[in-house]
Amino acid sequence: MQADRWLKARKTLKGDALKKEVEKQSWDDSVKALGSTADVISMMSDKIDWTKNLGDAVLAQQPDVMDAIQRLRSKAYDSKKLVTTKQQKVSVRGSPEDGASAARRCKRAAPGT
Repeated sequence: MQADRWLKARKTLKGDALKKEVEKQSWDDSVKALGSTADVISMMSDKIDWTKNLGDAVLAQQPDVMDAIQRLRSKAYDSKKLVTTKQQKVSVRGSPEDGASAARRCKRAAPGT
């Protein structure tokens, strides 16, 4: 909630200026990483019960949560919704032919994006 209020009070900050100011905050690195996605932070703040339940699930069932993330990424990738852009690079590791399930990985295309 604190990050949401902070970002709403500084809507004019963008890009490197926003990143620089976010880094000055005493927030956990996981919150800082979401600094450029104010809409996500806002949703997490507005739906605090959902956010708490998600956190509890990650703590109690991390392998299941990560499997669910990969299933959602697979669906998005297969329907051409998860693609490489100037902001992110999408890659696929492993395949059913290798005896492993394919893992979709998303990384920032460049620092600060």
